[in-house]
Parts: sequence; C-alpha cells; structure tokens
Amino acid sequence: MRALLKGVPLILVFLLIFMVTSQNFNRVAKALGWHMHYGDLPMSLLAIIGLSLMAMVGLSETFRGAFESVKTVQFDAARSLGMTNLQIIRRVLIPQAFPVALPMIINMLINLIKGTAIASLISVVEILSTATQAASSNYKYFEAYIATAIIYWLMTIVIERAAVLLEGRMDKKTRRA
Repeated sequence: MRALLKGVPLILVFLLIFMVTSQNFNRVAKALGWHMHYGDLPMSLLAIIGLSLMAMVGLSETFRGAFESVKTVQFDAARSLGMTNLQIIRRVLIPQAFPVALPMIINMLINLIKGTAIASLISVVEILSTATQAASSNYKYFEAYIATAIIYWLMTIVIERAAVLLEGRMDKKTRRA
C-alpha cells in the first residue's frame, strides 16, 4: 500500500476515493445491511480517508527513517541490561527516534492542512471553497484568495512556532539526560 500511494498526488487519491465510493457504496451498504445510501455519506468523510491514507504513507516513511537512525549498539546495550522488547521500544527506541522524526511530522501536518484545499474537488467545504463561494457573491476573488492565503499562512506559523517550542523542550530533556 505504501509503495502504491507514495508517488500518487493527493488530488488523484481524492478523485479515486470519490469515484470508487460513488459507484460502489450503495451495493456494499446493501450487502452489509446498512440503511444508508451514497447521498447520506458526508463528503468530508471521504476527504478524511484520503488525507489519512496520505498521512499513513508519509508517517511510515518518517518513522522508518527515524527508527533506522537509532544505532544497533543501543539495542544490544538494552538487551544486556535485561530489558524486554517492549521496554526497549519505550525506553530506547522512541526517546531517540521521536526527536529525529518530529520535524518531518510537523512538515507533514502542514502539508495535510494545505492539502485540504484540494478536498473542495469532492464537494468538501473548507477554507478555499468558502472563500470562493463568498467571492462569487461580490466578485472580489482577489481579496478572498489573499485572505485565504493569510489564514493558511497564520496556521502554518502557529504550527511551526509550537514545533520549535516542542523541539526546544525535547532538546533540554536530552541534554539533561
């Protein structure tokens, strides 16, 4: 699954989920005994599924790289102390891998927030589509898009500042240990 979705753009994931769901949902729901139709399904759920799939792919790559950054000597030392596999994961692997993974996790979060703008293709009302709808009544598209850009920019700044603070706290803990 990871290799399949790794090179696929988010817009294609949204469109494929939309197409597959629109063509097969009623049949699957009837087979499972659900009393739902495709029209009852919220489109935001399809966007959440698409964003979750892309996050899953990105996070698996992020954590694979972070886990590989922990030296095997660390595992040997933990085993020599008599730690179980669960203790090694909790006390050795995660504390050393998470600081390596954190910048990529934050980057992925920012990309997912920006990726929500693409969700408007499958009729999900989000920031960009709301701005477009508002601008269609007064024909002030430029102002609406500038306001949307500022909103995305502010969200990104808040996330980046929070990440810097979190990285600083983690760095202090690491230095203390």
